[in-house]
Amino acid sequence: MVALCALAAFGLGIWLRLPLQPDLIINVDELIPLAVSQSMTALGKLDPNWRHADLPEFFRYDQYNFYFFNILSHVSINIGDNFDAERLTALRVANIIYQLTAVVLLIDGARRYCLSNFANGALAFSIIAAPTFVHDALMARPESLLYLVTGLAFWVSSLSLGLLVRVGLVSFVLGVGAAVKITYPVIGVAGILALILLSWPGWRVAACAGAVALVGLAAGFGVSAPYALLNFDVFLNGLSALSNQYDSAHPPHSHPDPWVLTYFFWICRFFAELYWPWFLLIGAGIILGDRRERTAIACLAAPFLLLVVYFSTKTVFFERNFAHAMPLLFVASALSFQILARRIAKPLAGLALTILVLPALFWSMQIAQAGHHEGDVRDAFVQANGLEEFQMRPTGETLLLVPPPACGDLAVTQVDHVRTRRYEAMLLSAGFKPVATYRGPFDTLATSTLQSYLGYSMGFYTKPCTPARASES
Repeated sequence: MVALCALAAFGLGIWLRLPLQPDLIINVDELIPLAVSQSMTALGKLDPNWRHADLPEFFRYDQYNFYFFNILSHVSINIGDNFDAERLTALRVANIIYQLTAVVLLIDGARRYCLSNFANGALAFSIIAAPTFVHDALMARPESLLYLVTGLAFWVSSLSLGLLVRVGLVSFVLGVGAAVKITYPVIGVAGILALILLSWPGWRVAACAGAVALVGLAAGFGVSAPYALLNFDVFLNGLSALSNQYDSAHPPHSHPDPWVLTYFFWICRFFAELYWPWFLLIGAGIILGDRRERTAIACLAAPFLLLVVYFSTKTVFFERNFAHAMPLLFVASALSFQILARRIAKPLAGLALTILVLPALFWSMQIAQAGHHEGDVRDAFVQANGLEEFQMRPTGETLLLVPPPACGDLAVTQVDHVRTRRYEAMLLSAGFKPVATYRGPFDTLATSTLQSYLGYSMGFYTKPCTPARASES
């Protein structure tokens, strides 16, 4: 029975993450691994400097962002070529492999940390049904690889090895993650501290463990990104450009009134809307668990909280920036579920978990479906309501609140609720009247890449032109 449930869960996970149409690019970032792979083939060496790649001008400058991901993507593309697979399909299939392998590593690591099969089942089903995981699997971006690296770091930490050896190996894996995303090592801060504090070896060994962690981190990064070390100025240039991007407006993923608390509540709202059952479980675990369990839950949740605080200080919100901490958050919820299951009957606990996971599974199915035919659904709405003649207002003008035209029929993309309300107010004050509104599948959720990549809403407005104005336009 357990084997059948596991098989069904993995089948559901694969179905939700099945690759999209081979030629459909969801996000401009998906051009990066394709172009960088071509440049490495042309150069005859594994140097993933974006400047060598045939990329849009705003990407094509000296940088090594996503270094190790681009290397593995190059390998995946070449393997796919042997099977005549589309390059994007090869990368998306690799995402499925990364994510399912991460689930296996997390489950085995959690088992080593004495999580029951019941709690591990909850862990597996939670990750398989997680909306952001499904979304990340559909794009040729590095988040799915980061899930795998986090799973590997967690698994290594669970091995029956000496403290210094485990700290060194975990830190090495963190260095590999840093070669994909520079904020990655934050997931190891609480983990390494937990390894040291939960089996306190004394100040001398603790200091040695800290030194070993630094060496392991540097070694992992160096092995994974050798050209970044050889051309360290290029690596720093990429980090500088990325920092500037996160400190400047990037609508619709920036708020028109930037403030730390604005972004803090924006981030909290997004994750609460998708993952509120897991946060409830973690809260219950903190309250009901013993001292050791509460410490473990706090350490597992700490990386996510650190990222929330850090990105609250930035002027851009991309939910993918929290990807590397999410697997540990699910392990924390699984431990909390085990604590809760001790207090109530297992069948009742299983039923409660199923009910709690259903909202997330609903959103995951919306993501999987939207990626395939959301554009067709939107076009059908436009045609059914006779809105084909409405002029599409350039998205950039809408997001930057450029004044509307004097008159006419406008179709306005709505991907950000704050800016949408302000632009609609501008339209209404200019005399435009709303005609119809198409609600995208993620219209009720906090603004994220779900709307901008997969399913935005559209508002249709009209204002009759007088003959004089008509001739002017």
